[in-house]
Amino acid sequence: MSNENGILNLLSNLISIITVNDPFRNIRPSRNAVDRIKALIDEALDLDSKLFENNGYYTIYNVVGSGKPIVLFLAHYDTVPVNISEWIYDPFKLTVKGSKAYGRGAADDKGNIVAIVYALREVLKEKFCGTIIYAFTGDEEIGGRNGTLAFRHLLEKKGLLPDFVVNGDGSGLIPIVRRRNTFIITISVPEEKIIVKGRRVGGMFKVRICAKETRHSAYFMPGVDSHPLLALSEYLRYKRNLFLINLSGSWVKSNVIPSRVTFNAVKKGSGNEYEVDVSLTKLIRSLIIISRMNVKTELDSDYGVTINPNIYVYKDGVHTIKIDVRAMSKKLPNTVHERIKSIFSNIGLTKVDIKIKDGSGYLYTEEDSYLVRQALDVQKMLSLEEAVCELAGASDSRFFSPLGIQCIDYGPTGGNVHGPNEYVNIKSLVKAKNFYAKLAQKILK
Repeated sequence: MSNENGILNLLSNLISIITVNDPFRNIRPSRNAVDRIKALIDEALDLDSKLFENNGYYTIYNVVGSGKPIVLFLAHYDTVPVNISEWIYDPFKLTVKGSKAYGRGAADDKGNIVAIVYALREVLKEKFCGTIIYAFTGDEEIGGRNGTLAFRHLLEKKGLLPDFVVNGDGSGLIPIVRRRNTFIITISVPEEKIIVKGRRVGGMFKVRICAKETRHSAYFMPGVDSHPLLALSEYLRYKRNLFLINLSGSWVKSNVIPSRVTFNAVKKGSGNEYEVDVSLTKLIRSLIIISRMNVKTELDSDYGVTINPNIYVYKDGVHTIKIDVRAMSKKLPNTVHERIKSIFSNIGLTKVDIKIKDGSGYLYTEEDSYLVRQALDVQKMLSLEEAVCELAGASDSRFFSPLGIQCIDYGPTGGNVHGPNEYVNIKSLVKAKNFYAKLAQKILK
């Protein structure tokens, strides 16, 4: 079987195993799914991988060889949820159309698992000096603390903290050396119903992404793309006589831009009497202002700071918004909390609960480091672009980079990550496999 056929066969099997991670609906990869993935990996590598469990999340891993250097190859098998109505293809069945292979996880991140497994098949056939660790985790899409962070602690206890981390959770066939930290701001306000006379109206705002094939929140570019909830927020700011009755949308998760937001409202004036929600109206009006906050960062980023409200929940008389924040900082400054409080105070919304969940750090590896130099040598060897870049989305490298460990992210080309009809370019999967194999061979020669 050729490399390409073998890669597609393994990718097809992995995509058919549903590993959606959705804490809002209490869905996570099952133990049965993990066992099936482990069996496929073990068959491909002719090894017996181990399982590490933490709080119901599983990491499939192995340690091969001994001594220095220690190189960790990392990727994740969990995926974001799907909205079936938005897909042309079955998200859990690999569909090959021309040069593209479609399916949930094809690009993020089961394609990278396949590329790493096939790279290690080559590397492990030859003698090498040092230690190879591979780890495929099951909770990257919800923060990675029960997967990669817990696994890092395990490696520390075993004296196996890696010297280098090659994280297969990138894209574009280019080494990634910078990625921002992720934060979640949760804002909750109790409902406040009043009666308003006027005319009932409604409408819908849709997402518009101009330059990229992804709805991943980190890649949203203010001033270029259009966020449906932020569009509604700005609309309400200039329609002061409009009061919301309710709100719905295609909410997926905190780091995915919803495809649409639908609202029902009352335009104040002559007409009938309707019950509206003042708190909900003020909360949504405030979002555009919050998204434009000035956040001081520790390091510069090509992407600046991204602030997107991607989840709205109404439960037990309380409206809750979850805001995805990306910034090149270890933690958000206290001024962020104070600024949000000030915004709500200025619009007369006083009963507000604000919680900020700090992230776990950012990826930052010097461009003249040993790992990056070796990666660029491999790029040249494979006739790929000899450059490094920053990528917008966070990754599990952030659990190793703050310790001073040299890390890079990498991956094949593809599109629609976190959105409908996600795909990977088939030829690029083979190129990614070649990169991982050659880099391992150079470091472990």
